[in-house]
Amino acid sequence: MDSSVTILIANPNSSASMTDALKPLLADLVNDKLGLNFYTAPASAPKSINDAETSATSTEATLPDLSKYLGLSEDPMCPQPSKYSAVLIACYSAHPITPLLRSRVNVPVLNIFEASVIRARALGRPFGI
Repeated sequence: MDSSVTILIANPNSSASMTDALKPLLADLVNDKLGLNFYTAPASAPKSINDAETSATSTEATLPDLSKYLGLSEDPMCPQPSKYSAVLIACYSAHPITPLLRSRVNVPVLNIFEASVIRARALGRPFGI
């Protein structure tokens, strides 16, 4: 895809149906300046992330696989370039993979929980979750 911006939408659970469900929801955003690629965690990740335990299991299974998918080296201390302009972690929680991946790449990494809180705060009105 010849886009100026390509965002990786990374699902940190192993449910491919959840990843597939995102595609039509985001399809209207894709144009010649924006491309979206999708990633689903490996089968060893939980099917659903519901608590701290499943978040930790998800991170343990997904971080090495996602790092390999992104072509990152083994050195987690050195942020590396990415073929993506940004990574969006498609999990509505303060998922631990977000800061870990953020420290490994030199592009923005955000999860959908953070994105919604940032947007709500920018509106300058009270909000609730």
